[in-house]
Amino acid sequence: MTRDAAAGAHRRCARRIASIALAALLWIVALAPRAVGHEPGPSADPWRRDGLVVDRVSWTFSSSPIPPDADADWREATLPLRWRKPDDVPLVQIWFRLRFAVSESGQAPLALYVPKLGNGGTVWLNGRRVGEVRTMDERTQVRWFRPFLFPIRDDLLRVGDNEIVVRQVTRDARNVLRPMVVGPLDALVERHERTRFWQHTTATIAVWFCVPMGLFLIALWWRRREEGLHAIFGVACLLWALRSASFVVEVVPVALWFPWRLLYYVGTGGFIAAMTIGLAWFADHRPRLLPRIALAYWAVGPLTFLVVGWPAQFLLDQVWLLGFLPMTGWAVAVLARAWWRSRSPSRAVLLLAIAAAIAIALHDYLLGLDPRLLPWGNIFGLHLAAPLVLAALGTHLLDRFVRSAQAAESLAQLLEQRVAARERELADNFARLRVLERERAHNEERERIMRELHDGVGSQLLSSLVTVERGAADREDVARMLRECLDDMRLALDTLTPGSADLGGALGNLRWRLAPRLEAAGIANRWRLQSLPDELPVSPHHALQLLRIVQEALANVIKHAGATRVEVGAALRGDVLEIEVVDDGAGFDAARPTGGRGLRNMRRRAHEAGATLSVEPVPGGGTRVRVLHPVSPPVDHQGEAPYASR
Repeated sequence: MTRDAAAGAHRRCARRIASIALAALLWIVALAPRAVGHEPGPSADPWRRDGLVVDRVSWTFSSSPIPPDADADWREATLPLRWRKPDDVPLVQIWFRLRFAVSESGQAPLALYVPKLGNGGTVWLNGRRVGEVRTMDERTQVRWFRPFLFPIRDDLLRVGDNEIVVRQVTRDARNVLRPMVVGPLDALVERHERTRFWQHTTATIAVWFCVPMGLFLIALWWRRREEGLHAIFGVACLLWALRSASFVVEVVPVALWFPWRLLYYVGTGGFIAAMTIGLAWFADHRPRLLPRIALAYWAVGPLTFLVVGWPAQFLLDQVWLLGFLPMTGWAVAVLARAWWRSRSPSRAVLLLAIAAAIAIALHDYLLGLDPRLLPWGNIFGLHLAAPLVLAALGTHLLDRFVRSAQAAESLAQLLEQRVAARERELADNFARLRVLERERAHNEERERIMRELHDGVGSQLLSSLVTVERGAADREDVARMLRECLDDMRLALDTLTPGSADLGGALGNLRWRLAPRLEAAGIANRWRLQSLPDELPVSPHHALQLLRIVQEALANVIKHAGATRVEVGAALRGDVLEIEVVDDGAGFDAARPTGGRGLRNMRRRAHEAGATLSVEPVPGGGTRVRVLHPVSPPVDHQGEAPYASR
């Protein structure tokens, strides 16, 4: 698949996700009230599937252990009832009495369904207790975010007037009692389970969803510190889990109730601040004052509650929490503008999710302000907003991951192509370099051979020719000069022949040619060459210069020394090759102005070979010519020569 095709497939997938999110938003707006269980109105048939709604109530404050009589201060109202606890009583007991009439007894098992009983309490029907939910006492604070279902025995409900009595104990300043339903057990079980899922189970799911998601995003930021947006959304997830925990933990010791409520404000305000900053950053908009404003808003709520205490609860719930509208609304406007410019599908999905979250938040705010404002339901759903927004953010992360993967694949393919092209280029360059190196080596070898022939055999032949042309040489001199030329040519061949790298063998050949000449001159000769290794790391050019020094030294012994004995030795001492020529002749005066030509030639050859030459007298008579030539360890590479060609 090409990159353009993959991008097109990704855009189609994002459009499908946006369509699904839009459908979910429409479901929330149009169908959610019915899904979470709106309360049915009166009907001619009380035992229809939805049951009979009981919404008329009489209520009074009383510390009596039994329901107060008719003379008590009973007040009449219609449910849902929002009532306030007297400020001078820390823990108050309240009684509710609900009456309803039926014209016939039910044929199926019946039940009493209470959609919400936040303070708990004990429930009686016609004087018989049908259920009890833990309520508040001196040590315990309760806030139940779940419905309750109490089965009714067949003999409890009678034709005509019936009475439900509820006793509650509370320390909360503001409380709510909602309509109850009497109806068939099987229908009310279904409604009870549905409402319990949306109100309590989803809150638990939200907590367990947000905690690992938050930790994952923070861990991702920890490994990639440049991704600050992940850290903000990770903190928002953890704060939302803290806020949603108040819907899950419904029984709290009184000693911990104040800090527990403080954590609720910390989680709610922190989530609003983090999401405001995160959405703005997500839209690539980072005003300098935004973090300060958001953090200041976050700090106001918990600090006010910490300083003022419980009297500040109403102000925080009704005013401070409403601050999410301007802050989140501004962030949504910034995000909408960014989406309009880029038309990013992931941003569109996020906008839809935030719109749904704001609708749910307004629903919960109005429901907490006055339940009578929303007659269709009584379910708080804000704990679902964060998972919804996080799921939308997940589409953005998926979009970003896919784009990053595509970019990485394209980059890897481009790098692979470039590497392959560079490898081919390097291979071509290497092949050309090998050809040039061979040509250079051949040229250098040719120049060296030509130079050696010119300086050696050529020079001697020229000198011999001049001598013969002048008539200054007889037959014996000509023969001697020709032998010297032949020796010099053979010496060059011994060292310059390709594949010949044995200095000991070349010295042996020199001995084979010069020993008869020395013996003919009456000079006994001894050669010490046995200690040399088979191969020495000496280049052919240097070896030729060393052999010519030995040849020049022996020629001087024959012509000028008047010696009777000469000794030639060669040995490898560490990394230095030592060659000596010692005779017992008349000695050698290096300072003598005449006869210094041979010494100059030997020194020149030693310099070319990188060696050190010394000529010194021997005690008792004679001369020692010593050559010291440094050698390097042989190169132990497969397929390479043991020493360089130069």
